Amino acid sequence: MARRHLSLRLPLLSGQPHVPAPSLRRALCSSNLEAPAPAVEAPEETPVEAAVHNPPRREEPLHETILYMIRRRQWTTRLENSIRLLSPTLGAPLVHGVISGAAAAGRADLALQFFRFAYRRAGFRPEPATFELLVPILASRRMLNHARCLVLETMPSFSIKPDEATLASLIAAYGKAAIPQEAVKLFRMMPDLGITRTALSYNAVLKAILCRGREAMARRIYNAMIADGVTPDLSTYNTLIWGFGLCKKMEAAVRVFGDMKDRGVTPDVTTYNTLLDAWVGGR
Repeated sequence: MARRHLSLRLPLLSGQPHVPAPSLRRALCSSNLEAPAPAVEAPEETPVEAAVHNPPRREEPLHETILYMIRRRQWTTRLENSIRLLSPTLGAPLVHGVISGAAAAGRADLALQFFRFAYRRAGFRPEPATFELLVPILASRRMLNHARCLVLETMPSFSIKPDEATLASLIAAYGKAAIPQEAVKLFRMMPDLGITRTALSYNAVLKAILCRGREAMARRIYNAMIADGVTPDLSTYNTLIWGFGLCKKMEAAVRVFGDMKDRGVTPDVTTYNTLLDAWVGGR
């Protein structure tokens, strides 16, 4: 059988050398040892631009540092020594800052503990403003016994007389805690403490006892208020109307409303809303 030969047709190589493209030729011929292009220097920043790009770090106030320490470490002698190293003397602004910060963090217990450390072992002498700050904080957190001890024991030990606003906040706190008898005790104690009672403290004790339905006692205190020459204000009448409505004593609430107008006190929106709510609740 005759063999079949496969003919491979290959392209003929040209006798002329292949010339690369001009761009490729330039790339191949260029030397790698050429000097690099000079670096472009960044323009120098002005002092204003530097301050914008690199703002100064805020220095943390000392009271924030101490607050951070007492919130995250167990209260020990070592912690107290660390506080003394930071500040050998504790001034009123520093102590007040720590107390306010602890209260804002919901830690009235730490505020009280730091206050005790400050005046017992760090030489701090409290000011009237210290108690005006701390007592309402403790009262709002239902730490009523501690607040009462500050008012009746600690303040006299520093020859500081409580003010009416501090006592009124404590009286109101006893009312919210449903302990009206303690509110009345504090209220009656105020003249012995040298505190003149105004509508502020009368309003606080009226609300405290009306919260528990003591409408007869509220009438006696209101009559004593008039007898003592203390002028009832708008809050006094709104409190009485609210309290008598709560006790379903609508006749008494209406009499208070009439007395209010007779004494020249103009009712406001709260007065009318309170009276309407009392009518609805008393039906």
